Amino acid sequence: MDIQPLRDEARHAVRVYLSKTGLTLEDFAERTGYAYNYVKQFLTAGPHGNGDGSVAAETLIRWMAENPPLKPPLPGRLYPTKGTRKMDELLSYISAARWGILYGPSGSQKSFYLEYAAALDPESKGYIYSSPSGMTPVVLLSRIAALLGAPYARYTDSLRQSIIYTLGKRRKPFTIILDEAQHLYHFISTIETLREIGDWGRGRVGILIAGNERVKEIFEPRRKVYFAQWRGRVNQMEVEVLGPSREEARGMIAGELGEYSPAKTELMLDETTEKDPVSHKEYISTHPLFLAIRDVLAIRAKRAN
Repeated sequence: MDIQPLRDEARHAVRVYLSKTGLTLEDFAERTGYAYNYVKQFLTAGPHGNGDGSVAAETLIRWMAENPPLKPPLPGRLYPTKGTRKMDELLSYISAARWGILYGPSGSQKSFYLEYAAALDPESKGYIYSSPSGMTPVVLLSRIAALLGAPYARYTDSLRQSIIYTLGKRRKPFTIILDEAQHLYHFISTIETLREIGDWGRGRVGILIAGNERVKEIFEPRRKVYFAQWRGRVNQMEVEVLGPSREEARGMIAGELGEYSPAKTELMLDETTEKDPVSHKEYISTHPLFLAIRDVLAIRAKRAN
């Protein structure tokens, strides 16, 4: 009996599992009860010790089925607003393997909404956060590979090829959501790497770039010619959002606190009102709003005890 297809299936499954979980091969071997060198040899295409590797293949496949990668938890309760409805429309557009950009001031629920949407459907949407320290191309590719469950690879070109191969095998498009993208202004190579993935995965990957009002600056005319290519694609759909209105925020307060003094509600809204630096329109910033709600809940809990 030819057990090579079984070994190939198990090897591929292990590499995908490593990508999805972030485990090292050493961690994986320890958890499955195998020696590190044994698993390392099993993953090669060469002969497997004195046996055919069928027992190891069946054992590893069974163990991974019994210990599936955890899905990301929902970040909290999402309240529908005018802004979230606009983001619904944008994300629906992007999910059909298109490109777009989302921007708005701090506290407009962008990150919360995007993280929530990705956690709700992790098989079709992947959320990537760009920290203030930026992100190199290999870090970006590693995160995309993990979200896709692409076979594990260590180097930049191998990661890129693994991602492209995995995208090509998918039956429906995958959406890459890159949040806080304004931090990538000085990481041109990372932006270009993402554009390459989008081009090679044409028809199979949607890309959403999100951030504050400065995010569009990364697509301004630059010395590198390829930015013209980016701007042409990203401009397919642009959406700007603000935080909730006072009326929408009142609904959030009621949803979290139940019965609450109308006077205190209005005071809370006054203290969390911000002005968009671009449009100069006023909105409720959800960051301080939910901090204020948390403080009220903490006081109630203390009194209950």
